[in-house]
Amino acid sequence: MIPGNYIEYSSLAQKIVVNENNDTTDDHISWKYGNLIFDNATLEEALAKVSENYGIEFKYNKTETKDILITGKVPTTDLEICLNAIKKSTNIKIQKENSILVVYKN
Repeated sequence: MIPGNYIEYSSLAQKIVVNENNDTTDDHISWKYGNLIFDNATLEEALAKVSENYGIEFKYNKTETKDILITGKVPTTDLEICLNAIKKSTNIKIQKENSILVVYKN
């Protein structure tokens, strides 16, 4: 590694990944402050970050739901607060089915 590189642990892949982009934007260090930052991200990208933080799986009832855009900051300290903020920002419903969270567009 060189200065500016960083590593990430993927709880889904259960491995460490080295990022060599030298990109240290707020998005990459927001976890230090207990937040996830979304900047015009798709719902699929945003929930992938939530999934990485909490080790949970999301499924979508319709493919187009993945393309809903979201911009904002949500806390990572409490999953329920995090999901409620995303639900209100994107007008979606998230329902637990077995161990999977299924995303529905309202």
